[in-house]
Amino acid sequence: MVSLRGRIAIAFARKHFNLNPEVTEDMVAKCRLLERNNSDETSPGYDIQKRRLDDGTRYEIATKQGKTPGGKLVLYLHGGAYIAGLIGTYRRMADKLSAAADPSGFADVIYLDYDCAPEHVYPTQLNQALALWDHVTGELGYSEDDIIVGGDSAGGNLTLSLMLKLRDAGRKLPKAAFCLSPWADMTASGESYAANYAKDPLFGLKGGKIDESKRKELIGCNIYSFVGSADRSDPYVSPVFASYEGFPKMFFSVGSHEMLLSDTLTIVDKLKALGNDPVLDIGEGMFHVYPIYYKLFPEANRTFARLLQFISANMSK
Repeated sequence: MVSLRGRIAIAFARKHFNLNPEVTEDMVAKCRLLERNNSDETSPGYDIQKRRLDDGTRYEIATKQGKTPGGKLVLYLHGGAYIAGLIGTYRRMADKLSAAADPSGFADVIYLDYDCAPEHVYPTQLNQALALWDHVTGELGYSEDDIIVGGDSAGGNLTLSLMLKLRDAGRKLPKAAFCLSPWADMTASGESYAANYAKDPLFGLKGGKIDESKRKELIGCNIYSFVGSADRSDPYVSPVFASYEGFPKMFFSVGSHEMLLSDTLTIVDKLKALGNDPVLDIGEGMFHVYPIYYKLFPEANRTFARLLQFISANMSK
């Protein structure tokens, strides 16, 4: 049973952040409301520096105060439908991610601050993730064996696409990876898009039912603007259509009421078929990327704690 605070969070999400085209006309404006209370504040005891590569790619690095960057690293790729920028919610995770990757709390956390859609469309964000990976494993000197990559929603999409690009180029992948409600199917073709349409407080419609015309309306709205003119079935755009040979150990979380549930389940099944045994955490009654709200209700805290355990277990191997 969903906790009282969990039910309050669901009701709040449905009322204030629903992104169904029948409810919200301008998805871009709605997504960018997430940035209204943005803050550069990071976790206590950590410094954060904003940096820019020669090609314009921006990133931020959170380090323990007084520490020189280097050693263990969590590379975080943020969500927001590729529309909303990097916000304080992610910066304030630094101490938790750092301590999970290194019990002494000295692991670094790097956030890619990619250019957002609709002004910047595919493959902009993927190219910037690749540029940052080159920088991290090159100039900054982090070893792939000391890096865990992950992200939520669009950041989950980017996590998968980045690793697909690295693998297809014959390059070494990170030690492990995690995806929180990865947005991995730009065709919205999974079974859960219909099955959870009336349940999903963020993308669905309470009491509604999806048909082919509504599905086309959904994928045609500007929340999908990052796709641009790309082929939606391209595995780098929709990783749900990819193959996953050679992937590292992975952690996935997803809410049972998400329309995007099929995105995760399909990828997990593909990994299992290859003998890769990913960790799958399904939050009963939960909504999109709920674990990032770990300070607010117990279901989010439980799953976020399980993510931290995954990072600890795999970074120590």
